[in-house]
Amino acid sequence: MAEKVEPTMASQEQAPAIQEQQPAPAPTQVVTAEHAAVEVRQEDTQAPEPEKPEITAAELIERSMEMVNLSEKLNETMQAYAQRPKQIYVSARTQEFKYANYMREWVKKVERVGNLNYPDAARREGISGKLMMDVALNPDGTVRNISILRSSGHKVIDEAAIRIVNLAAPYPPFPLEIGKDADILHITRTWEFSTSNRLSSR
Repeated sequence: MAEKVEPTMASQEQAPAIQEQQPAPAPTQVVTAEHAAVEVRQEDTQAPEPEKPEITAAELIERSMEMVNLSEKLNETMQAYAQRPKQIYVSARTQEFKYANYMREWVKKVERVGNLNYPDAARREGISGKLMMDVALNPDGTVRNISILRSSGHKVIDEAAIRIVNLAAPYPPFPLEIGKDADILHITRTWEFSTSNRLSSR
C-alpha cells in the first residue's frame, strides 16, 4: 500500500504570478462634427494673398506727370518765399549803429514836424496821452504803412500821430548798409503828447 504524502505548508504557499506590464494605450482622438466645422472655418478664413496688379505704362506716365507738377509747385513756393520783402524791426532798444543812427534822425524829424503841427483840439481841450506806433518805411524813405499798436485812448491824439508822420514824409533813403539787408524798415516807438503841448518819443 502506497504511502500517502501530506502536503506541507511550504508547498501550499505559491509564489505570486509575475504579470508583464503592457504600455498604456494612446488616447483616442475623437473628432466631433463641431470640431471639424471649426477647423473648416479656420481654413476658409486664411484666404490667399491677392495678386498685386501690374502697373501699366499709362499709369507710370501719369505718376511721372504728378511728380513733375509737384516739383514745379515746390519751386514756385520757394521762389515766392525768396522774393518776399526782407523786413527789419527796430525800436528804442536797438543799439546797432546803422539802425540806431537812422532811427535817431527819423525821430528828430517827426518831433520837429509834430511840434509845428500840434493838434489844436488836443491843445484846446488839454488832452494828453501816450501811444505806441509802428511805421513801415520803404527804401526810398516813403511811408509804406502806419499801425497804432497801443492807443492813447484819445482818437484825436491817435489820428494826430498818424497825420504828423505822413506830413514829415518822405524821410531820407536807406543808407547802403541798411538797404542791402532791408526792403522794409519798421520803426516802433512810443509817442507822448504832453500837457505842455509837446510831442516827444521815447
